[in-house]
Amino acid sequence: MELKTYQSRCLSYLDQYLDELSKVGEPSSAYANFWKNKNVRIGFQGLPSYSSVLGGCPHVCFKVPTGGGKTFIAAAALRKLFQGLKVSNNKLVVWLVPSDSILEQTLKSFKDPTHPYRLRLENDFNGRVEVYSKQDALAGRGFNSVSVEDQLSLLIVSYDSFRAKDKEGRKVYQQNGNLVSFAQSFGEENPDDASLVGIISKIQPVVVVDESHNATSDLSIDMLKRLNPRFVLDLTATPKETSNVICYVSARELKAEQMVKLPVIAYNRPDQNQVIIDAVDLRNHLEAVAKEDMKKTGRYIRPIVLFQAEPKTDDDSTTFDKIKAKLVAAHIPEEQIAIKTATKNEIRGIELSSNHCPIRYIITVNALKEGWDCPFAYILATIANRSSKVDVEQILGRILRLPHTAENPSQYLNMGYVLTSSDDFSATLNQIIKGLNSAGFSNRDYRAPSIHEVTPAPTQIPLPQVEGNSSDPTDAINPNNISDALTSREAKGQGETPTSELLSKAAQEGDQYQKESDANDGLLGDQPFGEEAENMNIYSINESFKDIEKIALPRFYMHIETPLFGIQDVPFSREMLDESFTLRDKPIPPNVTNSSENIYLYDIDKTSDDSGIKYQKLSNAQIDDFKKQLDSKPQAIRISMCRRVLLYALKDFSQVSHKELVEYVDRIVSPMTPDELQSLQANTYAIADRIHAYVVNLIEEHRKKTFYDGIEKQTIFVKKDYSFPLSISPLDGGSGKSKTLYSSEKNDLNNTENAIIDDLIALDNVRWWHRIAAKGDKEFFINGWINHYPDFILGTNSGNVILVEVKGEDRKNDDSAEKLVLGRKWASMAGKGFSYYMAFLNDEMDADGSVQVNKLLDIIKSL
Repeated sequence: MELKTYQSRCLSYLDQYLDELSKVGEPSSAYANFWKNKNVRIGFQGLPSYSSVLGGCPHVCFKVPTGGGKTFIAAAALRKLFQGLKVSNNKLVVWLVPSDSILEQTLKSFKDPTHPYRLRLENDFNGRVEVYSKQDALAGRGFNSVSVEDQLSLLIVSYDSFRAKDKEGRKVYQQNGNLVSFAQSFGEENPDDASLVGIISKIQPVVVVDESHNATSDLSIDMLKRLNPRFVLDLTATPKETSNVICYVSARELKAEQMVKLPVIAYNRPDQNQVIIDAVDLRNHLEAVAKEDMKKTGRYIRPIVLFQAEPKTDDDSTTFDKIKAKLVAAHIPEEQIAIKTATKNEIRGIELSSNHCPIRYIITVNALKEGWDCPFAYILATIANRSSKVDVEQILGRILRLPHTAENPSQYLNMGYVLTSSDDFSATLNQIIKGLNSAGFSNRDYRAPSIHEVTPAPTQIPLPQVEGNSSDPTDAINPNNISDALTSREAKGQGETPTSELLSKAAQEGDQYQKESDANDGLLGDQPFGEEAENMNIYSINESFKDIEKIALPRFYMHIETPLFGIQDVPFSREMLDESFTLRDKPIPPNVTNSSENIYLYDIDKTSDDSGIKYQKLSNAQIDDFKKQLDSKPQAIRISMCRRVLLYALKDFSQVSHKELVEYVDRIVSPMTPDELQSLQANTYAIADRIHAYVVNLIEEHRKKTFYDGIEKQTIFVKKDYSFPLSISPLDGGSGKSKTLYSSEKNDLNNTENAIIDDLIALDNVRWWHRIAAKGDKEFFINGWINHYPDFILGTNSGNVILVEVKGEDRKNDDSAEKLVLGRKWASMAGKGFSYYMAFLNDEMDADGSVQVNKLLDIIKSL
């Protein structure tokens, strides 16, 4: 199951948030920086500010409409989460769901070795995956300290598993002999908390909260805090004000990716009888269309009607048994009808998408409001008296998923349908809007065409009595009228039937919906849209430069081999080089305990470089506390405690296994002399900092060497695939300079940059220029062993594209030298028409490609 474009965007946004989190170490600041990098306003005049309901635990949300594959996105996010959080062992995930029905469905999917969810995890975690229910964990069935150490352990439970007050719910808080191995692995000789919750809290799991809008109460927040998570990822179509949303997915994206049936077409019919007649007839028409489509696509679809019965409040209620009696009396085979209520479930264990399944009608009240997934459900027919209040809000989402996530040749099969009879149709439409909103959609995603009302046949024959029926005249709706009406329609031919009018109107509305979506919904190319766009400054490409869309810039690519998809060419990222890194053949840092300075005063809170490899350090007060504990222990225990600190400093290196890190620390500590051990105990955290910095250096050296080796071996190459975004959205836009590629450019130039770009713009053959915003989502950058964002990109009248990096005289350092080498390598591989220069106002660096501004101007004049 390939990731859809918007699903990949969610994962990319998660990566970016984790990157910010690794830099600042604090969730709310990372959130603010994340949106700032995207030029999105937050706070009073923008998106909601970060809500710290879980204190220092990072807690973010994906907003994805119903049918968007939230579960698959979250499954694909787990590997990124553990990598970003630098967790190398005890990778425990607690996956929380709101109900037993969703729990059953989620467990079944993740335990099925052929399901896309499980296949994704198997691929991401090299086949080392185990899925547990609460009962599995409590019984210790494969859930122990050894099995959890070096695999992904996915514990799927309901909210109530940790919130319940009854005896069954309290089991997770009780001492459990099946879990003692965990307590012992934590070094506790007399474990005082071997409960499931206690074990989970000590491991610090990643927590996924499905349908998180149901988990915002104080009780739910307390539940999350008890789990002591290291990260919480919320999934919902309808986030609350306190949700820290980092990715908004729109209905239009789902429609574009063929995930949902839109628009929803709503019809008001004269009475209950007409709703049933039209629902059956419409379903038959859709199945006939589906059979024709299958000849072209090979995809099987059997459209299903969901009949929504009234609750049994009085004898006049049109309950599920009455609807079934009407359908059976109208000669619909009983095997095609199933009932799903709170007390009766005739679809349990049935694969509704199987071409051997006969079910075409499912009768419910509200039992399908969640935890039920059948893309074959096309029609929601609500059966209520005209004067009754219609409540479709909770069940509407069940007809929105598109079968096979593929558009059908017939547009009739790409839409959903609602049939109802109501004196107050506007109230019903409000219910439909609420239902769409609950599923993450909007009031733009439905249509209510005007349809001629059909008068029911006058003949009244009493309905056959079934248990619970009354003899009230309202029950004298002739079931044979349904059969007669359907037979009569078939005899007339499809072109003359009332259902043909329903379909004709649906086609018109579908066409209009698509036109409006393309014109107004904002998803044109790669422009921003939805909640993000509403809080951004958006500047489009200037009309005179529209032909820029034909330009494709080269990026580095790499051949990789995957277990599921074989060898693929994928955009290169420096993390791809880390798989071949090992510490086993690397030296240990020399003289790590020797220093002429007071090591203890070493700045343990300093920010490390921008390599993306960082770890969370402790405060001076915490270090003081550690030293007090250290002083009270015997020598052997003191050395053991120091080893743990050194290991903690290296825990964020996901490039190597926990075992390899332990071996590396042993290589450092084992040969130490008594004096060196004494220094280690006196300056543990400062020495840990030095070791961490040394390993960062080793990884960077490995990345650099492996990258250039890959170029030599041609496993790393360039492919021209980058297109300029149709719009940009800088928070600080407003450059008044001429020849800007966009209607406004990022206005953050320093004096040196300002002077150089003015000189470049003045050249007659420079046609356009663009300020590259560092770390902008859609900005071009040179994706080498380091990510290099040059300052400017400009184009000449003859079609040359030039990258220019501007440097002040104080920037003639190793970092500049590395960027220069990478930029020139990119240009040489990019081929004719592409250039890279590093420009200085005065003296240039002693390196090829480094130029003084006047020389750069002479070069560009000649292009």
